[in-house]
Amino acid sequence: MANLKDIRDRISSVKNTRKITEAMRLVAAAKVRRAQEQVLRSRPFADRLARILENLQTRMQFETADAPLLENRDVRTITLMAVTGDRGLCVATTPTSSSAPSSAWLSSRARATRWTWC
Repeated sequence: MANLKDIRDRISSVKNTRKITEAMRLVAAAKVRRAQEQVLRSRPFADRLARILENLQTRMQFETADAPLLENRDVRTITLMAVTGDRGLCVATTPTSSSAPSSAWLSSRARATRWTWC
């Protein structure tokens, strides 16, 4: 049976662990928020770039210039790359991140003749 000092030490240890966990959660939330803001800030640029490329493609259809990157081609190879965390408090995200590539593979496997995984 533990004495009173051991119980107090254990309680203070649990409290300290709780504080550290809360601080790590706040840092992770701040990083996610910052990443979301960066994505939202880059969205207008991506939309504008997509419109420019679409306009370029429609104009090039009437030209005789050889532009292999603007050709419409069948999908032959699809490469999926899953990036996951390997430590920290991200244990709950690992099953989700490992099932997402599988569902992407299932939804588009008929379009490609070859698959590669990174």
